[in-house]
Amino acid sequence: MGLDKYNYSIDIAKGGLIFLVILGHIIQGHLNDNLIRFFIYSFHMPMFLFISGYLININKLQNCDFTKIAKYYITRMLGYWGIAWCVYTYIIIDHFTLINILKQLINPYYHLWYIPTLFCMIISSYIILQISSNKRSFWYILFTISGLCLILGCIIHFPKLTNLEMFFYFSLGIFYRDQKTNKIKISRKTWGIYSLAIGIIYWFVNSFSCINIHTLLVFPFVIYLITKWLYPILLTDAFPRCSLLEFWGRNSLSIYLWHVLPIIILKYFFNGISYYMISLLSICFFIYLSIWIIKISTRQSII
Repeated sequence: MGLDKYNYSIDIAKGGLIFLVILGHIIQGHLNDNLIRFFIYSFHMPMFLFISGYLININKLQNCDFTKIAKYYITRMLGYWGIAWCVYTYIIIDHFTLINILKQLINPYYHLWYIPTLFCMIISSYIILQISSNKRSFWYILFTISGLCLILGCIIHFPKLTNLEMFFYFSLGIFYRDQKTNKIKISRKTWGIYSLAIGIIYWFVNSFSCINIHTLLVFPFVIYLITKWLYPILLTDAFPRCSLLEFWGRNSLSIYLWHVLPIIILKYFFNGISYYMISLLSICFFIYLSIWIIKISTRQSII
């Protein structure tokens, strides 16, 4: 199918993933202490990066000059990120010194790593594209570098500003966007196989205290999930229409940047059972507010 006409499944996928991001941030505890959080974190950001790569047209990217690309993404992403960075930095910094501000810039607060990292991946892909003699060499260089980043991510900690550990998923999205096929079938067993695999990996990393390599252990199964389920759905626009998820998907940048703010407030005033009860009520209010906005703006059915 490609992207010649509007693909609603992309919005729906992003909407579902942004809801999982919110749930993952509401649930407390380390990844190795909570199976639900471990499960969500195993695929939600890799899928987000895959979709971001899938939206990149390398033929158009190759013919653009660097200034035009930088201006486009600074206007559409980094500008909004900069405002959010200022707000969150103001909240969490006790003493405003140059050193503390630089530290927050290199390792921005919590979820703010994603936008500058995505920008870094786009620029890296553009540079590789410019130095490659042909498309085949571009793929070789791109997947070699992104594969090395995946391995290095288990050895060293990338600065959050340029966290390239999941560069491979973005690269895979670019690759699949460039392929000309519509013969891939959606596997109905994918989620069952994936869930079983993640459950085993969760047990393994906790039993042998090797949480630092969980990214590598999860990697082949995330690729399997993307290849056998997500990519065929995006390719054929197979998701049934859902205005609520489409709305969240179209506004995923704003939701991603600001959803942590109410969570910070809730954690400040509540804890334990009361925290989760108020969080549940907040989610219900968020859903209701989204439905109300959709009705006001489009006057259409939500489902």
